Amino acid sequence: MRRGISFWGDQNHLVDFVFNFNLNDCMRNSLQDKRLAHLSEEEISQLLLEYFETDVPVSDLIEKYELAVTPSKLSSILPPEILPEHCPYCLDEKLVVARGSRTGYSWQTPRAFCPSCGHGKREPCRCGGCKSWRAEQTLLHKERIEAAVQAVQRSWRIDIAPSDVQFEVAVGILGLVRHSVGPDYAGVSPFQTSPVPLGPSETYTKQSVELLYHRGFLEIGLSSDESSLIFSEDLTQVVQYRPTAVSWEFMPANSLEERKQFVFGLEEIVSSGNWPEHWYDDVDHFWIAICVQECLHYFGYLLKQRYLEADRSDERLDQIIRRALKKFCPAQVCNLLWQSARDTVDFMATKGIPDRQAHAVCRGIFDRKVDKFVAEGWELRKSRRDFNCPQSVIASVFFHQFMQSSGDGFDTAPPVTRLE
Repeated sequence: MRRGISFWGDQNHLVDFVFNFNLNDCMRNSLQDKRLAHLSEEEISQLLLEYFETDVPVSDLIEKYELAVTPSKLSSILPPEILPEHCPYCLDEKLVVARGSRTGYSWQTPRAFCPSCGHGKREPCRCGGCKSWRAEQTLLHKERIEAAVQAVQRSWRIDIAPSDVQFEVAVGILGLVRHSVGPDYAGVSPFQTSPVPLGPSETYTKQSVELLYHRGFLEIGLSSDESSLIFSEDLTQVVQYRPTAVSWEFMPANSLEERKQFVFGLEEIVSSGNWPEHWYDDVDHFWIAICVQECLHYFGYLLKQRYLEADRSDERLDQIIRRALKKFCPAQVCNLLWQSARDTVDFMATKGIPDRQAHAVCRGIFDRKVDKFVAEGWELRKSRRDFNCPQSVIASVFFHQFMQSSGDGFDTAPPVTRLE
């Protein structure tokens, strides 16, 4: 037999305490736990008051109100607090929040939610309404990004013959086809995703890609990752892009057959040896540029390997490497660079030189070594190509396909006359 219930204290206090509790709302929203079905609205209000505002033992409350629950689970069956805020999707529904325990301890913070659709104040909300809204926003964002990319696409049609392109462009195209162009001769995957570099250095890769872009052979692809592009605040314009990170399209204004014929025609000219006259003027300059960039890249790699930083825009280092290449092949120059990096660490440690001066110190040591080996006429061993600095695809195409060399050019000195 259930005990009688007596109300005590200020009834206004009771109303304030139950937080807009309404049994009818709970019943309509299926929020009323079945174990409270035998209690009236006043009895439930009294239960809430005694549970939260008094020190009556929970076991006594369970016995008093004849509840089929253990003391530790009593708070879980109490009706939730009904908030004044309405659900943005179910306009007739108010948000509710589960009540905590009398001790105030909970392993997670109760969150408000809609009893009908499940919408809640959490990120990300997994209710159907929020999922649909996010899908719409994602689609809208994608459409705005695609419109901005389409605005910078020029759709230039390539009508020139393969023999009319610049020598550097020819090497760049065949290197690109071998490195990143898909079987459809259209899509070009981002260069940074490949373990084998396109160019001998990041700087050279960017320059080569920019050259092909400005000649109309490449266009920024619609499938480019958003992080590879920098947009205006309103997402209507592409203001900058990362050449090695975007997805490119190869000759997009030409048909598949035209793209294939252009590449095949270029390969036929290269393999035949019957080159256009203007190519011969650029071969030596290109050869030297490849060797210089490989040495510069190796210099940066050696410093990075020692947790030091290199200055990629150092023109003095470029000049010293060119001077070294007058007497030595790239493999020998890289040997001097390795010796210089090794000596740099010891010199900086003994002299207490800060890391920020590592580039200048290493460059100075390298400069003196070049002068010493040249002046003394010492024999300089050739380094093997470092496994972590593989030959780039453009360099490989140049030496194997254009120069038809059996080696990779690493142990062959470039034309000296062009280094004057």
